Amino acid sequence: MELDVQSCISELEKLKEEALKGYNDIKDHDNDSCIGRFLQLLLLDGCVVVEFIRECCAMCPAEEDEIINISSYIYQIFGDFLLLENLLPFFVLNQLHDMTK
Repeated sequence: MELDVQSCISELEKLKEEALKGYNDIKDHDNDSCIGRFLQLLLLDGCVVVEFIRECCAMCPAEEDEIINISSYIYQIFGDFLLLENLLPFFVLNQLHDMTK
């Protein structure tokens, strides 16, 4: 599978109904624009979390550069991850991780 933004959004589209169940404040489930922004948000936030975990656990291939400077920001990032409004469904993170292995 080619990994680009559109293919990632397409994969998240398959999970949208289940993901939407966790967000009571999204009222316009039938609006394509609203759902598109929701999927983009899941992708962006999810990729940050997946990359953070990969770098923390040294799971990145040696030829890849670090994207997140973990040593400088680890406590700020951990604090941000603990905020309720920043929680993502685990199955979304799992899908993104599987797609980027």
